[in-house]
Amino acid sequence: MNTLYWRAHLNPVLAAVLILVLAAWLVILFRRQRAVHSTGRVILLLAPKGLIVLLLVVAYFDPVWTVFKPPDENKKIVVLVDTSSSMDVEDAPEGSRVKRARNMLAELKGRMRSWADIETLEFDLKVHDPEKDTRPGQRVRPTDLGQCLVTLADNPNFSDCLGAVLLTDGGDEIIKSVRRPGMPVYIAGVGSEPEQWNDLALTDIETPTVIEEQSDYEVTADIVACAADEGSGDNNNNFLKKAARAKVRLEQRGKDGWLILFYCPCLTVS
Repeated sequence: MNTLYWRAHLNPVLAAVLILVLAAWLVILFRRQRAVHSTGRVILLLAPKGLIVLLLVVAYFDPVWTVFKPPDENKKIVVLVDTSSSMDVEDAPEGSRVKRARNMLAELKGRMRSWADIETLEFDLKVHDPEKDTRPGQRVRPTDLGQCLVTLADNPNFSDCLGAVLLTDGGDEIIKSVRRPGMPVYIAGVGSEPEQWNDLALTDIETPTVIEEQSDYEVTADIVACAADEGSGDNNNNFLKKAARAKVRLEQRGKDGWLILFYCPCLTVS
């Protein structure tokens, strides 16, 4: 579909006045020249002036010719929704991060429905199809954006995509030199300002560098509780009280599941 539209720098009334003035000027010149020369000679004399006036009007109104070409039926956009554990955090009144990401996905589908097909996938450490995912539930689901990009680059099913959109709150691994996909990649961040969080942070861990097998050793961890600035002081105090009752466990994954190495029934909040 082709469309021509004008981007005039004056309002329509002034633009109409400008055209009338130029047209009147050409008519006056034509009558003056017609009194001296024949009609054919007058046309030849006024043709350059008329052409210049026409070019000035066209340049002033700044015409734009747009060509809209719908994508081929085989073209599509792939959208990857981050489903790592951090996306379950409810850090906004609209709900959790993953809920807001799915709302963004629904809005994108509504806007792009007539232009391109959208294929939806999910990712954490790896990219997977939510409709075919048979993995067991995991308590902790890290994020690896680098591996996600490598999957897009290596999978031939994505070679004809118009682009990829990642809805994520960021990765847990530093993205180093990875193979990039041959398509444009857009990343939409989902999250909130840290000042609005009621959160716990593990800021420092100290462990012995060398220990004897089957011996006891001490692990020291600094856990910081951060109360949001917004809201009443009572809400902040409630969060700090809950943080004081939080249970801390140091676990190690083994063949038979998770092995508890350390357990602390509560924290000391100051």
